[in-house]
Amino acid sequence: MALSGIVADNLSKDAKIEQSATIASFLHNYENGRIDINDKTVMFVDEASLIGVKDYAQILNIVESNNAKIINIGDDNQLQAIQAGGASALIKKYSNSVQLNEIRRQVDSKDRQATLDLSNGNAKEALAHYLNKGSIIMHKTKADM
Repeated sequence: MALSGIVADNLSKDAKIEQSATIASFLHNYENGRIDINDKTVMFVDEASLIGVKDYAQILNIVESNNAKIINIGDDNQLQAIQAGGASALIKKYSNSVQLNEIRRQVDSKDRQATLDLSNGNAKEALAHYLNKGSIIMHKTKADM
């Protein structure tokens, strides 16, 4: 599951997971008895750092009460939660976590480096790469655009 439908769909396709849902639809369907969670259930939460603590607390209560498992996927350095957040950083601090350092989506090695530059706060270098590559088009006026 994820906060947005597009991310949930991409998680489903990329990871070959049969069911995906937004956080809101998952919570709604669970509360209405449409989803069966048990001790064999493993829930993947993509972009976990964006989820507010209220929704995350509900998800964790569901996981705990059904003896299910949860795996968070996300980057604490990416964006902050829209609602009151910070749950992901605390979970990372007090539980096991694994950091992935290999970029697989970008085929071009220079694109991979630009992604690393962005994640390390080197936006100037990353944007220069994409500008030189022609991926960013600049316009001087609104009319030109």
